[in-house]
Amino acid sequence: MPQATVPDNTENFEEAFYTILADGHDPTSSYDYLVLFSGGKDSMYMVHKLKEARGARICLFTVDNWFEEDGFLDHARENAGKLGCDLYVFQPPAERFIRFYRFLITEPALRKIDTNPLCFFCARYFMALGVSFAEKMGIPFVLYGATPEQINRGEKPGTLRELSIFEMVSKRSFMGYYATIQALPAYQNDPVIKDVVDAVFHHTRAVRLMFPYQYLPYHVDAIKQTLSDAYGWRNPAAGVNNDEYLTSGCKLVRLFGVLARKAGFIPHEQEQFRKDYASGMVAHAAYRYNQDLLESIMNAEATPEVVVLAEKLGLKEQLIDGGTRQDG
Repeated sequence: MPQATVPDNTENFEEAFYTILADGHDPTSSYDYLVLFSGGKDSMYMVHKLKEARGARICLFTVDNWFEEDGFLDHARENAGKLGCDLYVFQPPAERFIRFYRFLITEPALRKIDTNPLCFFCARYFMALGVSFAEKMGIPFVLYGATPEQINRGEKPGTLRELSIFEMVSKRSFMGYYATIQALPAYQNDPVIKDVVDAVFHHTRAVRLMFPYQYLPYHVDAIKQTLSDAYGWRNPAAGVNNDEYLTSGCKLVRLFGVLARKAGFIPHEQEQFRKDYASGMVAHAAYRYNQDLLESIMNAEATPEVVVLAEKLGLKEQLIDGGTRQDG
């Protein structure tokens, strides 16, 4: 699809965002936008803003990776109904995810790309699945509700030109990661890994992937209040009210935290930082419901649930003996 242009004389990010969407609008498509959707505050508020500003035809796309928290799909379906949007749930074979996650957890070279390659590449696989679906459906835009903190540690570009440069550099870096992975034996010898990795890095001009919170204001308390007032939104964490709630996570985060600690993925110099960080999370009300994850981060303890996850992924041996320390 043709790339939208943004006037150089405007620094109104929100206006620029809607200009891009207007320039790429295709009245013949089945939907105007596909939103990667979990039913959490970020994806739901993004849909709310689109409906409010443009009255758009929106479909929602949810990936079930077999390791989400209990009730995840029910929560997504409930909130899709409140928004009045069609929801598509994509569930690749479990073995495909298991092979991919085992690769992300055990391949040392990936930790040179990101200290948490599990979440880094899993999120990008979800994005790629959404883009592939949109391409088949003829939908021009895929929108992903990554927060400013997730994209660039909370520091949003100050001008549209800076944002354009940031996006260009990020794309170049990402394709550089592809070359790194293509050189790995697992990619060359395992057809499942190769197929998934190729899907992650698939590029198409027919669909534009966008991160709206690079353009739109992002204030957590205001977002939760708006959703509560407009839709009676509730967070997915049992026993936690909306004021306390901040974010959710896949079960695999627990396993990765334990394995990373036991196998020495966390450098010694980061030891105190890790403990201080986790202690701060424990003190924050928003994280009280996730005590087992925090304990794993702080003490590298394998809870019964973590053991089950390790067995499912064929990683129980690493969980027991700590694996082999890999520098890098």
